[in-house]
Amino acid sequence: MSKASLDLQLLRILHTLLTECSVSRTAVLLGQSQPAISVALRRLREMTGDPLLVRSGSRIVPTTQALAMIEPASQALRGMTSILNPALPFDPATATRTFRIACPDYLDVFFIPAIVQRFQADAPHAVPRHHRHRAVQVGTGAQRDHRSAVLLHGAPTC
Repeated sequence: MSKASLDLQLLRILHTLLTECSVSRTAVLLGQSQPAISVALRRLREMTGDPLLVRSGSRIVPTTQALAMIEPASQALRGMTSILNPALPFDPATATRTFRIACPDYLDVFFIPAIVQRFQADAPHAVPRHHRHRAVQVGTGAQRDHRSAVLLHGAPTC
């Protein structure tokens, strides 16, 4: 990489672009416009001297160099997250926050009563909120809707 500044936002865009392989999905996930992500991609290409994402048939795929960047970018983001949001001790007995739990209708009967009972016993001041979802909503829904947990049966469909 050149000596240009790689800030946290640009690192987040790089990681999302490389894992999603889509400018449009990256824009949606990061709450930015598609043109803003395209500008960031152009800047990242200049900084790295690599195209990062290239067409392969009808898809966009990461280059070999870009694939090698994914794990270091993940580690850097985790490190920055740890610095900016240090883990605080969690005591369920004194927790007062609301936990949003997403679960498809057909699993409600099996899990929600047990979860609520466990909350009442271990975290009496916390509030479990159940939200129904369709399986196709799960892909990025936990981040987008600020869910605390998503209960699934089988693999999620994105």
